Amino acid sequence: MYKVTVDVNQSIYDGSVTGYQKKLEVSIFNRTKKVSRLIVPIEKQDQPGLFQHLILQKNEEILKSNKSQMELKLKEVSLR
Repeated sequence: MYKVTVDVNQSIYDGSVTGYQKKLEVSIFNRTKKVSRLIVPIEKQDQPGLFQHLILQKNEEILKSNKSQMELKLKEVSLR
């Protein structure tokens, strides 16, 4: 005697969450590929330190932005 059990679980409506997740995954994958295509030629250039220089420039921009945001928050807090 054999016993077979089958469970079926299907979502009837998910509010388009699954479709949105798939679009988001494709978008992230495409952006990652694009960034990789942009970075690889820069890394392969003969000029030593160019890639590190670009990273330092971006880090400097981020630090300046963070500094200005912190200064604004400090002013906001001191006015209270």
